[in-house]
Parts: sequence; structure tokens; C-alpha cells
Amino acid sequence: MFITTVELEPPGPTIVHANAAMLSMTVYTREELLGASPRILQGPDTDRGVLDRLVMNLRAGDSFEGCTWNYRKDGTSYQVEWRITRMRLKDEDVDYFLSVQRNITEENPPQQKIHRHIRQLNAMLNSAGAVIIPVDSDIMGDPEGHLMTRAHPK
Repeated sequence: MFITTVELEPPGPTIVHANAAMLSMTVYTREELLGASPRILQGPDTDRGVLDRLVMNLRAGDSFEGCTWNYRKDGTSYQVEWRITRMRLKDEDVDYFLSVQRNITEENPPQQKIHRHIRQLNAMLNSAGAVIIPVDSDIMGDPEGHLMTRAHPK
């Protein structure tokens, strides 16, 4: 669990509290996290669309629920599911965000690995100048209905 300030524009928000479970999950020390932005946990596989939705929800005054890939201090990734809500401490006239996070990496590992490999493959194809076009599974003859892509040169 994190508690952060409510500034959404960089460099904020700022972590003002991290519990022991968060320290264990991220391998950061309390001193390293306090005063840092939760962005410290983002990396190459962090889903920008999920983060955009997070900011949109919080700006609108709504809570947020989502999952994406975060990164530990040592650079290893883990899939996180988290909920963020605005809160106010009883004796303070200041709002904070309460972020409750859970490592869900092992709950569905094969599917998560497939999605991760698809993102990596798409990134490699894009860097090679290919355009990824989703293809209807009926056209490609995939009886299980998996999403398939076909690379076309730019």
C-alpha cells in the first residue's frame, strides 16, 4: 500500500507512506520510496493506456482499478493489480491518494507471458518498419478465435 499526494502532473504524485508489503514487493527501501513518484515502478512493459485511464479517472474525481506490469528495484517485472481512491486524514485538511496493490504475476502466468511476448514482437516489427494489422480469425482459419496479426512492410 502507498499513500501519495494528489498532484498528477510530473514530478508528482509523491509517495508519503509505503507499508512493509510494498517494500517487499518492490525491493525498494522506505527511504528510497518516500518522496519519490510511483513512476519509479514503471518500465518498458507498463501499459501506457492503463496509466492514461488512471489519470483520467483520478482527475474526474473517480476511483481507479487496473493492472499492468511494474518493475522492482532490481529491474525484474511483476504484474500488479491496484486500486486507487482519494482519501483525507481525519485531522488534516489535505487530500491524498490511497493505492492498494497486489502482485498477480503467478495467477495466470501462461496468458500473461503470451501477451508480453506479443507486445515484444510487435515492438520489434514496428522498429523494423512493419505495420501490425489485426486480422479476423475466420480469415486466418484459427478455430479457437485467437487474435492474430499480419505484418506488412511500410
